[in-house]
Amino acid sequence: MSTGPFTVFAPTNAAFAKVPSDVMTKLSNDKDLLTKVIKYHVTAGVQLMATFGNDIEIGSWANGYKIRINRYQNGQVRI
Repeated sequence: MSTGPFTVFAPTNAAFAKVPSDVMTKLSNDKDLLTKVIKYHVTAGVQLMATFGNDIEIGSWANGYKIRINRYQNGQVRI
C-alpha cells in the first residue's frame, strides 16, 4: 500500500442501514475482515466525480478487484 493520495468510496447512511445487524456485528468484531471490506472501497490516487464516465472500472486495493462506476443522465453517480 502507498501512503497516498487515495480515494475512499464510502457508502451512504442509507446503504449502511440495509446491512443486516449480524453482519455489522461480525465486521465490528473482526478487524481483519473489516480491513478486507474497506480495501474493496479504496483506490490509489485522487478520484474526482467530475471525471467519471459511465460504466467504468478502476482498480481497488483489494488485489484483483475492480470498483465499478456508473454515471446516470441525472448526474447521479453509483459506485
